[in-house]
Amino acid sequence: MLSKTRIKQTFLNFLILLMSFVIILSSDTMYSLNNGYIILEIVLAGLFVLIFLIDPLWNITYSFLLIFLFYIVIAIILCFVSNFSNYAVYSFGFLFPLCLLIANYVVGKHKAKFFLESIFFALTTVTITSLIFWLLGSDLKLLSPTSSILITWGETPRQIVSYYNLYFESQGMPIDGIISRLNVMNLSRNSSIFVEGVIANFFFSIGFILSEVLKKGKKYKLVYLIAIISTFTTSGFLVVGLFILYTIIKLVPKNIFIKLMKYFLYVVATLLVVYLIILLITDKADTMSGNDRHIKIINELEAFLRSPIYGNGINAYTKGSSNAISAVAADGGVILFMIYYFPLIKATINSFAKLDVKLLIFIALFFLLGASVVQYTPFMLISVALSWEIVLVNKKNSNFLEA
Repeated sequence: MLSKTRIKQTFLNFLILLMSFVIILSSDTMYSLNNGYIILEIVLAGLFVLIFLIDPLWNITYSFLLIFLFYIVIAIILCFVSNFSNYAVYSFGFLFPLCLLIANYVVGKHKAKFFLESIFFALTTVTITSLIFWLLGSDLKLLSPTSSILITWGETPRQIVSYYNLYFESQGMPIDGIISRLNVMNLSRNSSIFVEGVIANFFFSIGFILSEVLKKGKKYKLVYLIAIISTFTTSGFLVVGLFILYTIIKLVPKNIFIKLMKYFLYVVATLLVVYLIILLITDKADTMSGNDRHIKIINELEAFLRSPIYGNGINAYTKGSSNAISAVAADGGVILFMIYYFPLIKATINSFAKLDVKLLIFIALFFLLGASVVQYTPFMLISVALSWEIVLVNKKNSNFLEA
C-alpha cells in the first residue's frame, strides 16, 4: 500500500511534468499564437501555486533573496523605459519572477534533474510526433491535413494546414542558400508545433543537448539529429557540426594509434566545420532572409549604442527581430543583457581557464541557440533563472542534477 508521502511525491511529480508541457506549449507555438500566450502562462502559474500549496516549504537562500530583490529593481527600470507597456509589465512583472520562483523551487527541493527529465520527455514527445507527420504527411503525402488555420506570425497573415492540431506546416518549403544545393526542394521544413523552423530547431537542439546531459541512449540522439536536419535551418547544420566535434573530443583513446587517429579526426572535423560555417553564413547572407536579418541586427546594435545602459524599451526597435542576443541588448541594454548572459560569460571564462574544450563547445551551442528569437518565452526565462541558480545560488552544490 502506498504511503501518503509517496502519493504526495507522485502527485507533485505529475504536476511538474504537466508544468513542463505547458512551458514548451507556451513558447512560440501555434497554441500560444492562436489562443494567446497569457492563457497558457496563467495555467503555468496555477500549476506552480498548486505545487506550492501542496509542498510549501523550501529553503530560500540569502543569495536568492538578494538576486530576487535586485531583479525587482531592474524590472521596474525596464518597465519604466518601456513606458509600462502591457507586454513589458507582463514579461518582467509576472512571467520572469514566476520563472525565478519555479527554478528556485526545483533546485531547493532537489528536483532539478526530474524537472529537466520532464522537459526532455515533453520535447521528445513533440519531436517524435513532428517527425511522424513531417515524413508521412508533408513529404510522402500518405496522411492528409485535417484542417487549416489563419496565423498572423510574420509580415502578412496566411493560411496554414494542420494535422489533428498536433503538427502544422507553418513554413512550407522555404529552402534557400547552401541547403538548396542538397537537392531537397521537394521536402518541407519540419516546424512541428512551432511558428517557424528556426524555433523548432532551437527546441530540437535543446532536446539533443539534454539527451547528452541526462545521459540518454543513442536512439534519442539519433531522433533529435534527424529532427534538427529536418528543419533545414542554418543554425541546425551548425549544431550538428559542433556536436560532431564534441563527440570526437569525448573519445577516450585506448592506445597510441587510436589517440593519433582521434587528433587527426579532430583536425579534419574542425576544418570541415569551419568551412561549413563560412559556406553556410556566406550563402545565407546572399538570400532575402539573410539580408533582412543583417539589417535588423544592425538596427538593433545601433539602438543599443544609443542607450547602452538600460536600453530602449521592450520591442521599441526589435519587433520582428531575428536575433535574440542583439534584441536583448537593444531592449534592455547592458543590464538586461547581463541578466541573460552573465552565467554563460562566467562559464566561458572558467572553461578557458581550465582549457575545457568540451565545455566551450557546449557554451558555443548555447550562444548559437540563444540567437533564436525566443528571448521572452517561458522556456528561455526559466533557462536564465536556472543558470543563475547554478552560478550563484547553488555554486557550492556539486550534485545539482542529483534527484
